[in-house]
Amino acid sequence: MLKDKKDFTLQTLIDAAFDSYLTAFESQVPPLLKDYDAAPAGPLKAKVAEQIEILRGWNLRWSASSVPTSLAVFWSDELQRTVARLRQGSA
Repeated sequence: MLKDKKDFTLQTLIDAAFDSYLTAFESQVPPLLKDYDAAPAGPLKAKVAEQIEILRGWNLRWSASSVPTSLAVFWSDELQRTVARLRQGSA
């Protein structure tokens, strides 16, 4: 977001700092959706279908009442814990 911006004013810097767009999920959500779509039908896929559809329609913006934001943050936190366990060899 800030990489190519050079002409900040105090107000545009404040606006950028409080932008609700969550750039990290640009790279995290699409692979999740792709893997979900490629997964075979089954009880687990059916169990998370509603949550996946919520994420599929998400604009990647946070708000205090955003269900997609809560889902994405919960999933990302769990993903990070799983990766850490795998790195430690205790999956």
